[in-house]
Amino acid sequence: MNWQQGINKKLRDDRRTLLIDDLPCQVPSGAVARSPSPRRWVVEPMDGGPALVALPGSRVPDLVLSPEVRGFYEVYVGLCSLDGQPSEVEARVGDTSARLRLEGGEVDCREVAFGRMEMTGRQVALRHPAGARSCVTHVKLVPILDTPHHTVSAAHAADRLSERSESRQRIARSSAARGLARRNLNVQ
Repeated sequence: MNWQQGINKKLRDDRRTLLIDDLPCQVPSGAVARSPSPRRWVVEPMDGGPALVALPGSRVPDLVLSPEVRGFYEVYVGLCSLDGQPSEVEARVGDTSARLRLEGGEVDCREVAFGRMEMTGRQVALRHPAGARSCVTHVKLVPILDTPHHTVSAAHAADRLSERSESRQRIARSSAARGLARRNLNVQ
C-alpha cells in the first residue's frame, strides 16, 4: 500500500481486511466540490466519515483505487441511499464489471457485494451511471484465505519455514546415514 496515494488503510479484527474510506482524497482535487456541480463529486459528511455523491445527470470522473494487494478478495462497496432515493454505481475490477444498487429508506448505508476477485495488480474503478444518484462511502477488501495464491500471514509463513527446516534436517540425517553406510561398505 502506498501511503503517498492517500489511501487510508485500516486493519480490522482479522488484521487483513483493507478498508479504503478516504474516498475524497482519491479523486483529483478539481473533481471534488462542497456544493452540487454537474462535473464534480460532492463531499457529503456522514456519520462514518465523508461520502462522495453524484446527482442524476452529473458527469463526474471515475473513481479509481489502486489497493496494491495480492491474492483473492471479496470486494464490497459502501453505498448510501439518501432521502429514500436509491444509490447506484458501476464497479469494475479487471474485465469484470457490475452495476451495484442500494434501495433504502430515509438514510440507509450498507455494503454491497461486488464479488470474489483476484486482486493482484488490479484496480477498483467506480463509475457514476448516467441518470442515477451515487453516494459512495468506502471500498472494503476481505481476503479469501482458502485460495492457494493468497499472500499468507507472517505466522503461517513462520510455521511453513519451521516445517521445511525440520524436513531438511531429516533429509540431512538420512543422507549422512546413507553416506556413512556407503563408506562402511567401501572399507570392507
